[in-house]
Amino acid sequence: MNKHVVRSCVAGLSISAAALLFSVAVFEVGLRAYQRITQGIPFFKVQGTEEYLDGQAAAKGSSIIDSKLGWRPTPHYIFEGVERNSDGSEHPLLVTQESHGFRAFGDPMAARPRVFVIGDSYTQAVEVSDDKTYYALLGEKLGAEVFAVAARGYGTFQESLVLDQHFEEIKPDLVIWQFCYNDFMGNYYPLEMKWLAGSIGLERPYLEGEALAYRIPKPYAWLLRLNRGVLRMVPFLATRWDRWLYRARDNNKDVLLEEILSRGEGNADFARSTKVTGRIFDRIRKRVDSIPVVMFEACTTAPVFHSAVAQLARSRGFYFVDELPATLDRARASGVIVDSYDRVHFNERGHVLVADALERYLRGSKIPLPQSDRSDVVGTGQDTRGLFPPSSGGNDG
Repeated sequence: MNKHVVRSCVAGLSISAAALLFSVAVFEVGLRAYQRITQGIPFFKVQGTEEYLDGQAAAKGSSIIDSKLGWRPTPHYIFEGVERNSDGSEHPLLVTQESHGFRAFGDPMAARPRVFVIGDSYTQAVEVSDDKTYYALLGEKLGAEVFAVAARGYGTFQESLVLDQHFEEIKPDLVIWQFCYNDFMGNYYPLEMKWLAGSIGLERPYLEGEALAYRIPKPYAWLLRLNRGVLRMVPFLATRWDRWLYRARDNNKDVLLEEILSRGEGNADFARSTKVTGRIFDRIRKRVDSIPVVMFEACTTAPVFHSAVAQLARSRGFYFVDELPATLDRARASGVIVDSYDRVHFNERGHVLVADALERYLRGSKIPLPQSDRSDVVGTGQDTRGLFPPSSGGNDG
């Protein structure tokens, strides 16, 4: 091969590479400008979670990347605007998260009962204002100090790590744990890898054996790791590829979910996820020791999921609220608008119903007093009616 041919090849490759780099740069700049205008995402922000977590929520950027948790609620976060309900009506929205990322952080030194609330998007609740969340309403009803932290897309193992981080500081008298059926996917990497309709392309921790392992539940995880959040076009195009596959291959059907609903633990990965979830519950039980844990399912009454988490919870000595989410299903059936814009997460009315159901349960279940004598909490250290006795108005569940 003569020198002229070599030079021509090198020149051609150089021009092609330059054209490719220019195209990438133009696309990246245009995408960042578009997201800045339409979503308010800062132009120079990297390591974002928006493509995978925000959806159509009005409040954007409520979570950030975290090296231990995968992601976490954004500290010192403030959003003020409006949010839509599922019927198109709107309501004012003020979402704040304090220095820990908590939506609510009471006084750890207060004499009132301290309630630590943990969950996922239903508890992060960026669809409603701070004072409209179910736990803010519940704290008022019970006269309790409430500490609430959550993040969209969290699985139970991530939530257990959050518990570890803040348990000693809060020293709760009660832990309320919000569960969703998709936690079974998020708790077990092989199952989440197969969940095309809902898996999140962010690195998260999984409990594998007794070890903690970090994985991205996507077949193109290598590309996301290689990118390291530098180019926004990578997650942008990856999510659109996922959506195209969902429409083209699965005809907009959640194939994995339908199979689990049909076969239950006949789906081997779901059976394994159930065992892993049980081990995570064991971990939670050990961490809280004798502190009572009240768990509720926020998403579905489908027996495959609802019965599974109820059995896992009760076998570990947790309290389980059967009334939820059936209460919301009944309200929907009667025409009450309880959902936000996405017809998934609760609006203000939905949070009221959740708070009412939890109050009835807590007042009727005789949650035990703390082991230490805190007579200032309910008037007497010997009160046998529980941490939250039935109210004088008769709302005793």
